[in-house]
Amino acid sequence: MTAMNRVGVVVPQTIKSLGLTKKYYAQCAVLFWRTIVGDEIASHARAQRLERGILTVTVSNSVWTHHLFLLKQDLIGKINTYIGQNVITDIRFLAGNSFKGTNEENTNTNEAVPLYVKLKAIRLEKAEVMEARKMVEAVADPVLRKKLLTMLYKNAALKKVRKKEGWQECRCCGVLCPPDDGYCAACLIEQKRESLSAVRKMLRQAPWQNYSEFNKSLPCSFSDYLTAKQYLMNNLIQAIRIGQADDNDEAALAMLTTGLSPVDLTDDMIINQTAKFRRKSHVSTPRS
Repeated sequence: MTAMNRVGVVVPQTIKSLGLTKKYYAQCAVLFWRTIVGDEIASHARAQRLERGILTVTVSNSVWTHHLFLLKQDLIGKINTYIGQNVITDIRFLAGNSFKGTNEENTNTNEAVPLYVKLKAIRLEKAEVMEARKMVEAVADPVLRKKLLTMLYKNAALKKVRKKEGWQECRCCGVLCPPDDGYCAACLIEQKRESLSAVRKMLRQAPWQNYSEFNKSLPCSFSDYLTAKQYLMNNLIQAIRIGQADDNDEAALAMLTTGLSPVDLTDDMIINQTAKFRRKSHVSTPRS
């Protein structure tokens, strides 16, 4: 078998059977970063980790962060094409000091002992070494096989380091996360998104409720309540300004702004409230 341009076609069947396919692709996005994006970009930006489709990349400065942000969609396409799977949905760029002294592992700059030192101190068991070798034995390309084997060794060593430090599996996806965290960052973001969605949905059904009343029906933070309320208001205002709002939308906006229930709200109040927003020359853009 000759060398391949796409690594997705040489995923060993053993990796699939062990349920490690996602981790394999995630590691490939980091391991082959320089090959995919080229030396110029790789000298200013380094791929750190891939979690739930979001690739975190540390960048040397804000100028390059802006430049790469403009190239984001192209980079996502290149990575997915190279891997052979649509594993990247977004890229998060982090500029500044986090770029200095980092490598392709997920490091913690606050650690007294550098992570690479801890990794070197780890000795894998014979069974772990044999398992890693078995996982890549189906890869015919010797260069690719060696890189994958190195990746698996590092991944196994990193798990041991983290477990010694008290890291535990995320309650949702199983990825190791710090001792004080029950969920990894990606799962927390997803939970936050789902929580805000639920708050928006219920607030749309009862837009007159203040936080104290609302929190009894659906416990949430005051910040989430305000964020959801502002989101609904912005969307309703936009709909009114472009002529796509119906009577229910106008009534909902009036209740959100006045706090009056449907029983206390009059037609004149609705007209007065919507008229205020129709006169506004600038309206905030709704956030998704």
